[in-house]
Amino acid sequence: MEKHDIKYFENKKQCQFQEWYEKFKSVTFSSIIIPLPKIFIDYLQADEFTTPHEGFPEFKVDENDDLFDDNNWSTSKNHISTLDPKYYQGYSSDEEEDDDDSEDDDDVDEEDKEDEDSNKNKKQKRVINESEFKELSNQIIKSIEKLGGNVFPKLNWSSPKDASWMNVFNSLKCTNTTDIYLLLKSSDFINHDLIQFSINQDEKDEILTPYVLVLRKWQNLQPSMEFRCFVKDNQLLGISQRDTSTYFKFLKDKKQKIQDAIIKFYNESIHEKFSNNSYTFDCYVTKDEQVWLIDFNPIHPSTEALLFVWDELIPELIEQDQDEQENEETKQAKEELPIEPLTKLEFRIIDDENGIKPNLAITSRLPLDLLQSSGGTGQGNINDLLLNFKNQNKLN
Repeated sequence: MEKHDIKYFENKKQCQFQEWYEKFKSVTFSSIIIPLPKIFIDYLQADEFTTPHEGFPEFKVDENDDLFDDNNWSTSKNHISTLDPKYYQGYSSDEEEDDDDSEDDDDVDEEDKEDEDSNKNKKQKRVINESEFKELSNQIIKSIEKLGGNVFPKLNWSSPKDASWMNVFNSLKCTNTTDIYLLLKSSDFINHDLIQFSINQDEKDEILTPYVLVLRKWQNLQPSMEFRCFVKDNQLLGISQRDTSTYFKFLKDKKQKIQDAIIKFYNESIHEKFSNNSYTFDCYVTKDEQVWLIDFNPIHPSTEALLFVWDELIPELIEQDQDEQENEETKQAKEELPIEPLTKLEFRIIDDENGIKPNLAITSRLPLDLLQSSGGTGQGNINDLLLNFKNQNKLN
């Protein structure tokens, strides 16, 4: 690992939730930190997802019931009904395959049989289910109750916000372990967290890892009032609207009051109290201009600069990383239009609909063809993709 990579990782470790929560506990949301054993990390990294039947609502069909009646979705034990196999399928590791699959297997050629044998070998890998870390699940259940019944989860750094569409609430709101496990296993952001530390696979299942599960008391936050703040050498240098995919018309009128509230919050609660001199922090501003801390992030190109670019914020701290990532076209554009570094605080919001930027958190929902055509960001030329699709149809 190169010297600048080591420095970055040290800065990143200081931004772990468990590293700063106790110091800033009074200005952030109530949370519970749970150390994670190796078996749970193995569970998160495994391809399979298993959960007890009772973890999901059963689709129940009674005689003369309306198929789309919301009352059919229930886990109530007082309501006598039958399980309709067309709408409810439980998990079983020993479940037999369909007859159609068996017929298809009879027709596979030799090459397919080799692939099948290879897949069987892969399936022999251990499948981990919740019963193997029941103590952790019980700890999570108690923590959810302690935090009021509704929580949102995250690991050391990241929350699974890119997988929120998988949740029944279409958000990070969780009410049970199944909600939490589904979000964590479905998230690319969480997967990125899980490669930050190396874990010896020969260790016992119950040994604790450097990873933690953070359960935060659920807050119904409005995305329009979330902001990212950039600090350089303990100077608040930039404030950006956090949700850059939406134009919030009312922010123009509230901009000065929001800026004043964040400056006051930074000076009273954050300034020279964090373990590093240069960093970013996310905060939330309430209707009465009260500010709450959400999270800390390191200074690095992997941290979104949102309505800024890193060259104008802290160019010297990330110069080496950017030099490695930039292509010749980007470097030439910089030479033609040099970016002046900021010297005083600047607060940026989206001023009109033309300033809207794509939300990178939704790339996990996009088709692979679209991502590949846009360089992996979903921001490519959609018209080109549609044109290619039309041309292929003509050929067919």
